[in-house]
Amino acid sequence: MREVPCKYRYLKILGLALATLAGVAPVLAAAPEVTPSRDLSADARLAEQRALPILLTFSSSSCGYCEQLEREILKPMLISGDYEDKVLIRKVMIDGHRTLIDFDGGAVDGAELAQRYDINMVPTVVLVDGQGRELAERMVGVSTLEFYAGYLDQNIDSALQRLRGGRTAALATGFGQPTHTADDPNR
Repeated sequence: MREVPCKYRYLKILGLALATLAGVAPVLAAAPEVTPSRDLSADARLAEQRALPILLTFSSSSCGYCEQLEREILKPMLISGDYEDKVLIRKVMIDGHRTLIDFDGGAVDGAELAQRYDINMVPTVVLVDGQGRELAERMVGVSTLEFYAGYLDQNIDSALQRLRGGRTAALATGFGQPTHTADDPNR
């Protein structure tokens, strides 16, 4: 697959999003969906095999901004194919009390996982490694979609660089330290 330069990638995403809104993209009938997290330990194994960070988007079913983020940014990322070798995208619903498997193999619901990561607002996007440690600056809320894709691109590239650069690079920058781990007594 041909590599799109970083500064143009967000324009491609924005273009796909605009085409989606205009109804020009017939691809949408079979458009991929953002996969809800069910088993983070399996996702972690896949991400580690492919040397990819995991993008977790914490969402709520009553959050219009969450739906907008998914519809206008995340789905076009999946459709473009440009991110298959850059990031594994998953969604964590904080409502509904659906049980999922955490990075350590234990059962947890979306609200508990959000609490572990100190998520106080949705949507929040967190980029983590296979152990659940944050690799890049989290993105809280959505302000301007025109810039969001570019910022997300930068964070994905940063997480990918830290992940592929090894743990020492992540630790030296202060990222990569677990915010909340499975054995955290305060969870």
